[in-house]
Amino acid sequence: MPFRRATVALVISVVVFAGACSSNAKRSPSSTSSSTSSSSSASTSSTSAVSATTVTTLLAAPPAVKVEALTGSGKAPHAYEYRVELPQVAGQSAMNDVMRAWAKKRIVEFVAVVEEDNSGTGESESQRSNLTGRSATTLVDRRVVSFRLVLSQYISGAAHPGAQVKSFTFDLTTGKELALPDLFKPGAPYLNYLSRRALEQLKASEFKDDLIEEGASARDPNFASYNLTDKGMEVTFQEYQVGPYAIGTPTVKYTYAELRPLMGSSGPLAGR
Repeated sequence: MPFRRATVALVISVVVFAGACSSNAKRSPSSTSSSTSSSSSASTSSTSAVSATTVTTLLAAPPAVKVEALTGSGKAPHAYEYRVELPQVAGQSAMNDVMRAWAKKRIVEFVAVVEEDNSGTGESESQRSNLTGRSATTLVDRRVVSFRLVLSQYISGAAHPGAQVKSFTFDLTTGKELALPDLFKPGAPYLNYLSRRALEQLKASEFKDDLIEEGASARDPNFASYNLTDKGMEVTFQEYQVGPYAIGTPTVKYTYAELRPLMGSSGPLAGR
């Protein structure tokens, strides 16, 4: 009989243990589901946090810049020649295409004007229509490149040549060409400030003209030919924009320090 009691006790113990295991097994899916859900939620939260963070990746070093020349000529009765230099940025084919396309369009326009001129020209260099273009690199760093192109065009028989200024500024982190509003934070009264300072500088020069007020008024097109430098921003006005032909293409300058209150916290001018 003692043996039988021991056997019964053993059986009861096994049943109790098995019941406990069964109970744990029944609770396990719920517990696992809760754990999985919590883990998934944490993972999603972490992913969302990463997605919400925008990181601006600068180049390891400023890119190299070389000069490319577009050249050509035509013979009498409409003799002409052109040589237009433009910058080309290493590893930035899209930017280079933008600048090259602009230069080629100006060349096509120049040739069309020459060929429509019924007066014709001789073969001598003094009589020949010409188009020349020079480029200047005003800033190259890990974030931004900025270039100024100046075209000088002379049509045979004209009293004097004419000039056109074109500026290109690109954000190297996005490949985007930067328009003037891209430099400043949304809603900033940058045009009012640029206009006021430009008028101060122009009126302080020896040339004074009624065109100054209109040509340097607070409108985006008036300040479209801007360039960035290591010290600030420069705006070049076109011929006749703020005065007579004699003053050429005057430039006004702004320091980063004075522009800082108008800059965006994460834009291309941030930290300058």
